[in-house]
Amino acid sequence: LNLHSEKFSLPLDAEYEQHSAISDDYKDGVTLKSGIEYKNGKLTYRMGYVYIPEVFSGIIKLPFDTTATADTSIFWDDVASTVTIPQNAQNLISIGLSYYHRDGSINLAAVQSLVADTPKTQFNLSLSLYLSSFKRKGFLYFDD
Repeated sequence: LNLHSEKFSLPLDAEYEQHSAISDDYKDGVTLKSGIEYKNGKLTYRMGYVYIPEVFSGIIKLPFDTTATADTSIFWDDVASTVTIPQNAQNLISIGLSYYHRDGSINLAAVQSLVADTPKTQFNLSLSLYLSSFKRKGFLYFDD
């Protein structure tokens, strides 16, 4: 769903994923995405939110087949036979800015995790070029 006017856009998205089809231990979930975008001349401002549900949390017994044992290797006692997967639903917020020029756009964005044991931040900077710019006479040539 995308509600929009000349200056504003409000995208909303919900995506159901049936992870239980892979394993009965996995949880089905709905990923939610929403945002707002405001256009002002050559600039576009963006804010968004994403919720990604957890698929699995708990203890996994690691499968291993080896002839090494505590009797044959002094290091074997330190090898874990299980791994604990903590709760891992994700809540993310994002902000972004785009500047549009005659050959494309320059984009800057940041994403921050919320309510996480290990907060994560990601920054992105990109340059987009329109393919039609390559056909224009004088593209990529600079005046002396």
